[in-house]
Amino acid sequence: MFAPISKQTVVENIINTILEMIAKGEIRPGSSLPSERELACRLNVSRSSLREALKALAYEGIVEIRQGSGTYLTDKAVTTTAPFFSNAEQLLRQHCSDYDQILETRYILETEMVALTAVRIDDAGINELRASIGRMKELLDACSYEAYTMEDLSFHNSIAKNCRNSYLYSAYNMLFPTIVDISKLGETVPDRHWPSYQQHIGLFEAISARDAELAKKRMAEHVHYCGENVALFYSSVALESAPTGK
Repeated sequence: MFAPISKQTVVENIINTILEMIAKGEIRPGSSLPSERELACRLNVSRSSLREALKALAYEGIVEIRQGSGTYLTDKAVTTTAPFFSNAEQLLRQHCSDYDQILETRYILETEMVALTAVRIDDAGINELRASIGRMKELLDACSYEAYTMEDLSFHNSIAKNCRNSYLYSAYNMLFPTIVDISKLGETVPDRHWPSYQQHIGLFEAISARDAELAKKRMAEHVHYCGENVALFYSSVALESAPTGK
């Protein structure tokens, strides 16, 4: 059940391994994970690396760490993690002609939702976004890029939820699995994470200031930046696929 994994990018590999098991139904909501000692042994990783991975999963609400009891899978885990295991590269290779429409839809939804959120969000929502920004920083400092992407998506979901329009939020949730796939591709673009983090700080500041126009402007810039990352991915795919002259 738990095959040993590579030591390269250990924390991210631990996260991916656990998420894959969740997606395959090998661990079910409400059940406990093996003890820290047993799981570290089975995965052939250090207990400190395992703790960091579990902490990142706990940030997302995927697992709950209960002191003196163990680590348990939450009900949120299945819906949160399942989109991460579609093959993003294959999806976009097959449907690259649709990407402009996907980006256009995301642009319209997120820029309008963030403007509403800036006006309608309450203090609890502001605190939720502030905590998410803090977690992003911690994950970047730890070079936990997979977990960072999850937190990035959680931040956007919080913005969508706090627009207080159930129809817009439902439309966003329909698009969300595709956004997840595309975000996974962004991880392949070097040095994208820190600029993305700074953009999220800008979004948070605009929302906290209740400045709808500024929030809308900054979301537009962010979605454009995400689009540039995918364009870079497409360019790399084209170069890899091009025949070499001899």
